[in-house]
Formats: sequence, structure tokens, C-alpha cells
Amino acid sequence: MTVLADKIEVPVAEKITAPPPIVKLSEVISPDEWNGALKWMLEEKRKAKPANSLEKKKIDEQKALLKQYILSKSIPSL
Repeated sequence: MTVLADKIEVPVAEKITAPPPIVKLSEVISPDEWNGALKWMLEEKRKAKPANSLEKKKIDEQKALLKQYILSKSIPSL
């Protein structure tokens, strides 16, 4: 199976993904930083241009969830 990446076919097995960053306990995000990050994600979702109605519905659901988190009084735990 191949994936189009920048108009060049690249085999999926050759794609390299970086491991997720390791978060130390000393790097806990403050509530203000968390709220700012959620607002930034919401803005990015608003900029997204969905290709079809199914993708638009998914983005709208994600935006609704982000709005709930932003308006909540406590930080959601992971």
C-alpha cells in the first residue's frame, strides 16, 4: 500500500514517525496554559477546510468538545 506525500508515492513501510515526547512530572501544565492550548486548538479547527460532509461533521464534533473543555471550571484529567 502506498500513500501520496507531496505528490510522490512513498511506501507506507518507509514512513518514519517520531516517538511521542516524554513528559516529566515537573513539566505539569498550568490551568492558564492548558486553557490557552485548548483555545489555540479550537482556532486551528475553525481554520480547517473539510473535504466532505463526513469530515465536516467530525471537525464540528471536535470543536464542540473543545468548547466544553474551555467553558468548564476545572481542567480535564488525562
